[in-house]
Amino acid sequence: MKKIMCAARRAADSVSAAAKAAGKRTAELKAEVLSAAAEKRSALVKAVSEKKTAFFAAAKDISPKNRKKIRRTAAIVLALVVIASSTPFVPVVYAVSYEGQEIGYVSSKEDAQQIIDDVEYQASEILGENFSLEDRVSVTSVISGRSAAENDEMEKIVLDSVEEIEELYGVYIDGELVAAVKDEATVDSIVSEIVAEYEEDDAYVSINESVATKFGYVPSSLRRDAVELRDMLDPENEESEYALSIKKAYIVREETTTPFETETVSDSSMYEGQSKVIQNGVDGVSVATYAVVEIDGVVVENTLVSEKVETEVVNKRVAKGTKERPSTISYGSYMFPTNGQISSYFGYRNVSVGSSYHQGLDIWGSYGQAIWAADGGEVTFAGWNNGGYGYLVVIRHDNGEETYYAHCSSVAVSVGERVFQGQTIAYMGATGTASGVHVHFEVRVGGTPVDPLSCLK
Repeated sequence: MKKIMCAARRAADSVSAAAKAAGKRTAELKAEVLSAAAEKRSALVKAVSEKKTAFFAAAKDISPKNRKKIRRTAAIVLALVVIASSTPFVPVVYAVSYEGQEIGYVSSKEDAQQIIDDVEYQASEILGENFSLEDRVSVTSVISGRSAAENDEMEKIVLDSVEEIEELYGVYIDGELVAAVKDEATVDSIVSEIVAEYEEDDAYVSINESVATKFGYVPSSLRRDAVELRDMLDPENEESEYALSIKKAYIVREETTTPFETETVSDSSMYEGQSKVIQNGVDGVSVATYAVVEIDGVVVENTLVSEKVETEVVNKRVAKGTKERPSTISYGSYMFPTNGQISSYFGYRNVSVGSSYHQGLDIWGSYGQAIWAADGGEVTFAGWNNGGYGYLVVIRHDNGEETYYAHCSSVAVSVGERVFQGQTIAYMGATGTASGVHVHFEVRVGGTPVDPLSCLK
């Protein structure tokens, strides 16, 4: 009986110690201690139950006085067992620390390891190289009244703790991540500003590259402020490998002129050497429209959109005479009437002899030198002139124009005679109002003198 009582007291003491340890509920106790206490508590309840059964079986042979004492002791033991059994269970969680600083809690070591693996994988993908949390993240078990975080939530907390990556708006040029900014509007503003600098009235201006943004984790080294990003994307920045290219699209209208050709036709009603225009020529005009695309000033596309003939070509038609030409027919152009030097030109002049306004050319020569018809025609005057011309010959040509040959020493033709170009019609002299031997040569159109130099060939 004494042995049973001693065992009961020891069991009661052990249960009391376990209950007291559980009551402290301190976070510093290791999970292993709590687990051992729980196992002891379970084993103790089982042992007491077994001892109780054996005790009451043996108590039948114990005296009434001792039975009362034993029952009192058993009641105390049972009370202690009840107290120990009713002590609330404190859950175990695992603290996740980043570089020594607790950042959250998870339910198990397995969850913690899975989170670490996921973060290492993501960070390696973002940074483009192997990344490890081995020296940064630690996991310890603690007794805590705090609840464990969901794995996704804890994963984000760990990612946010990694200094090498940040959650920003990544800037992608043709799909390549080149920078990152805090505000997506920064990128839109910079691109719009660059396009505005190159705008033209007759062109559509845009960025040749694809510029996009995407929110997510990116390497911290790519973070740029607005000024840095503007400089990086500046089309004029030759040192930046990410300088944007300016694309311009516009319409070009190209006009092409096709010169007309001259066609000749025979006309038997006209003399040989005579011609006339029977149809004026018109140059052809065609317009081609092109859609042009250039990048940084270099044309990369030039597509024909349309082509239209605005003016058809009209060839010039000229009729040429085929009838045998009489020698006296006018050619319509004048030859010099003699050989010699021009001593006085058409127009105003300062002279002591003759008119101050000279109506023709004076050509000096020797006395008796031959004077020729400048062109074929009919002699309308041949003889002395009292108006200062002296001996004078006048020829009316087939075009209605007249030529005068004055101050001759004598004439060699008569009125009504037809003469041919180059025929001798008079001889040089100094008759009339003249200061020396010469021929005065005039060309009159509609009765008005004109500068002979404009007519001579």
